[in-house]
Amino acid sequence: MNIEDLKAMLPAVPGDMVGVASLARYRERYPEAGFRLSSSLPWAIVFGIPVMRPVVETLEGRPSALYYSHYRQLNHWLDKQALELSMALAGLGHSALPMPASQTLDSQDLVAHLSHRHLGYLAGLGWHGRNNLLVHPRVGSAWRLVTVLTDAPLVEGEPMADMCGSCRACIDQCPASAIGESVESFSLEACHKKLSEFRGIPRLGQRICGVCIKACRGGRTI
Repeated sequence: MNIEDLKAMLPAVPGDMVGVASLARYRERYPEAGFRLSSSLPWAIVFGIPVMRPVVETLEGRPSALYYSHYRQLNHWLDKQALELSMALAGLGHSALPMPASQTLDSQDLVAHLSHRHLGYLAGLGWHGRNNLLVHPRVGSAWRLVTVLTDAPLVEGEPMADMCGSCRACIDQCPASAIGESVESFSLEACHKKLSEFRGIPRLGQRICGVCIKACRGGRTI
């Protein structure tokens, strides 16, 4: 099974947002991320969907109720696509396990079963941006991801080179001042603290932001 076969099984997903990563490579590259599933499924099919730009434009230094609603809609859609893909793979005789698009197992330590963005990087879908998100060359950070684990015979992608270049847009716009000159200098603590503050916004009740994804335009000129 090749990448074109997978794209054909996901007709509603943009073709440049479908990739394959090796879980062995994931464990080796990101030992700190952990892997909280005992599984013999060696491959991760990672795919995403863009956040609609008119929704992103409603963000003015903080998350909006409209953005939160859209965030939930995209996660629900991705979960449905992941389930349908898993069922299709099962129908072909393969084992498959859809992973939640957004599920935090520990809100204090911000751990999950796995990292979609790390797997997306290994699958060649984007690069690690200064804002600690996966940056796609066409839509920047404005997209959501989901993963399906499988034992179907697949070929992994190749990581993409960093294309942030001299852009500092996310640094300038971050309301938490959490973004530095490199991925390594990103302050998860500062980001989480600001997300916790945003959670108190009326009709929100969720640790989300989105301000840096509005600023990020990927490999295009800002």
